[in-house]
Amino acid sequence: MICTQPRRILLIIGVGCCVFASALIFIACSSKSVPPALSPSTPMQPIHLGTYAGYDPRTGLLSIGNTIVEFRWSVESQGPGRYFHKPTQRTFASKSECQFEIGDLTLATDNHTLRYQDYSFDSVPGGGRRLTLYFQYGEPTPQLEVLVDYDIQRDQPGFRKQVRIRNLTEKIILVENIQMLTFNTDGIDLYSRNGALDETTVGSEAFLYGNISENLGVAWIHEAPGALKYWSVGASELVLGLPPRNHPWYSRIRILPRDELRLPAVHVLYGDMRAQETRDRLIQEYTQQYIERSADYRQPAQGVFFVDMETPIADIPRPPENADLILVDYAWESDEETLVHLRRLESLMHETGFRFGM
Repeated sequence: MICTQPRRILLIIGVGCCVFASALIFIACSSKSVPPALSPSTPMQPIHLGTYAGYDPRTGLLSIGNTIVEFRWSVESQGPGRYFHKPTQRTFASKSECQFEIGDLTLATDNHTLRYQDYSFDSVPGGGRRLTLYFQYGEPTPQLEVLVDYDIQRDQPGFRKQVRIRNLTEKIILVENIQMLTFNTDGIDLYSRNGALDETTVGSEAFLYGNISENLGVAWIHEAPGALKYWSVGASELVLGLPPRNHPWYSRIRILPRDELRLPAVHVLYGDMRAQETRDRLIQEYTQQYIERSADYRQPAQGVFFVDMETPIADIPRPPENADLILVDYAWESDEETLVHLRRLESLMHETGFRFGM
């Protein structure tokens, strides 16, 4: 079903996001060469085996991983993806690789309305690897193509996942009720920074975490900016997506003909989550490396613009004429410089028919 309603464009002011990275090093040796002897003062260097990605035709399994974690998806069954933590031999399952709605139509990988087509492997900045799953909707002529990217870096105990939706038609498509990650939380006690999560909870924090065993936990990181962050907990299931219907920041995103929408990425990260200091250090190291090596990946979605109060007035983007929401997120201060920028923003919105308020 194709929808042609007004476009939703979000202008986010003063919002940042963070997340992922690393590098790939291969160590090769020859049985004929003898390495020089090490003196007692020579520091020992760790050996990094890097990342890998491949397909096993005997089992029908696609896999991508490093020495710590691995993601697996079955081409044969096309069921839930599975996250494998190697040190503890624990496996965790997703439910659907992605889900969204167009009008009254729900499209998802688990109900096969999005039909699997193919896969590919690629390199990513920092020496990592990427697995991409390709799905399509529409027969005999495809109307949508959905790409699900899984990125892995060496020595990083987590994955970055991003969903891309391509409009293959000549009409505008509106997508809503978007879910980028659905994770089975059986046996996992869930927490946000505000404390334990109940059976049915929604929120917008940048990350959640859960304790699984004495030395193993899992964290989920949401790259969406500001009020676009959304998660829900219920029925042994955690959903990370964009705000759905009946939510104050309800998100409906317009995809132009022959265009591609890149949804905000999400991350699954493993480690010891019991102590706040250990948990914060793990997440900080993970996100800092991502920012340094994969800055180009942090653009959240088309129609989302980042400026702050230090942005020159001439560089503030003009709100498009077909926008229907402008979100201002800023720590307000009543100084003259801030007011100058706000007056300029107000003028830009008035020129395109908006009313401005705080």
